[in-house]
Amino acid sequence: MLDSVTPGYNLPVTTEAIEIEAGKSKVHGDVNFACDEDAGEDGCTVTVNAEGVATYTGGKVTATNSTAYAARLNPRRDPTDNAAANLIAAAISDYSYGIATAGGVTPSVSRFGGDAQITVTHASKNFAPDTVDPALSAVTGWMGQAFSYSTETPATEERVVVYTNKGQAEDVNWNVLQNGRRAIEENGFEKTIIGDLSANPQEGINTGHFGGAFQLPPDSPGGTASRVITIPAGGADQEEKGTFYGVSGTFICSGDANDTCVIQRAGGLIAKSGDGAFTFKPDEDDADELPKLKAKYATQDTDYATFGYWSRAATEDDKPKVTIETFATAEGNLPGDSVLPNVHGSATYNGAAAGLFARFDGNNTFAGEFTATASLTADFGGAAIDPDDRYKIKGMISNFRGDGVDSTWALELKEVDFAARDTTNPNAAANNVLETGELANFTGSTSGGGANGDWRASFSGTDSAEGNRPTNIAGEFNGNFRNGQVAGAFGASHQ
Repeated sequence: MLDSVTPGYNLPVTTEAIEIEAGKSKVHGDVNFACDEDAGEDGCTVTVNAEGVATYTGGKVTATNSTAYAARLNPRRDPTDNAAANLIAAAISDYSYGIATAGGVTPSVSRFGGDAQITVTHASKNFAPDTVDPALSAVTGWMGQAFSYSTETPATEERVVVYTNKGQAEDVNWNVLQNGRRAIEENGFEKTIIGDLSANPQEGINTGHFGGAFQLPPDSPGGTASRVITIPAGGADQEEKGTFYGVSGTFICSGDANDTCVIQRAGGLIAKSGDGAFTFKPDEDDADELPKLKAKYATQDTDYATFGYWSRAATEDDKPKVTIETFATAEGNLPGDSVLPNVHGSATYNGAAAGLFARFDGNNTFAGEFTATASLTADFGGAAIDPDDRYKIKGMISNFRGDGVDSTWALELKEVDFAARDTTNPNAAANNVLETGELANFTGSTSGGGANGDWRASFSGTDSAEGNRPTNIAGEFNGNFRNGQVAGAFGASHQ
């Protein structure tokens, strides 16, 4: 009988008996029920009542933590059970940065007022929004969102956590809304929505720009969903109220009888195919007022960083295993080669870091998620920078937060050259030349008191008000302390 479980443990009531063959096992919630090999032909039968009491008949049944529970990536609070924590520790030891796929998950960020809208897509998996522990809130200016995906057979549990510092989108005049947007054409103050997502997956309008009563197709992870509007035999326009870029009005499908407006949705984008014309007409019809209309949040911030991590708990070769991968991207155009020679002085970059940790305390291991502070200093060119110090960067991951983490940890991102240098002659003219490509990917080592780890990062963006220095930096890292280890990613912005 299993009649005492950890708070938060998932052991659902069974309306039907769980039948298990001799020598086999079945996962139910967070429990793996195993039927003894000597149970015979009748095997074992398990039931769970409303009080969470599990009983069995037939052969002997052994109840253990399921793989998903043992590897669940929440901070472990019971020091007498090291299973989950040790799996995470092993995953950190196996971790290596630079795996661009991060479990095949692609994060995307948009912002239409309020906090950033963070989504993730996968070719075949539908990740549902999950919570980020309030105790693990990111540094001010950075927003986080978690997502989860799980299967029962085989038992797997995946989690993605994404952070970004994307700024608020800006409004534009309604009459110039089509500029730079391939999926919109202007017809006076009406907007014609075009594009074909099946032909060009990037040619679309973010779903966040559609609102009101207008009905969008449901999301279709990894594919394209459609809603077909058909013009009837009489040829009458089909109209539907809604909002477009925050402007109230009417969506209109027009054309000949039986023409269609196929509203496509894929990867958070909307476009239109079919023979019919699909337009949006504002409710405002005053010729003096129309030019004053604003398309809300039409111009997205394109100079920001995104980082995070993906984890998967599953069974491989009949053994539970956790896998960890990280990702970090910095968006925005870097200073051009013609500008870089004039990028002088030092720059400070502050931001946030997040990932997974394992802390060792005697015979016990504690593991879970963390956030931390990221701070880096970069030296560029110019007479004020000693030739030996030009085009170098270093930093620190510190102020670790999370249930069970060691808050005194500090991981040094050891200094690294991000430009080709003639080390035999620090004063060589070549050391004053920096190329854009050298800002895009550089690597170094980390030090936290244990064995050295690794880090890599990329700059992005151009701060024209600050000597054209890069605006953001994003990267990945792992590190070892005397009593623990971490794997994670970070993002930081120019101060």
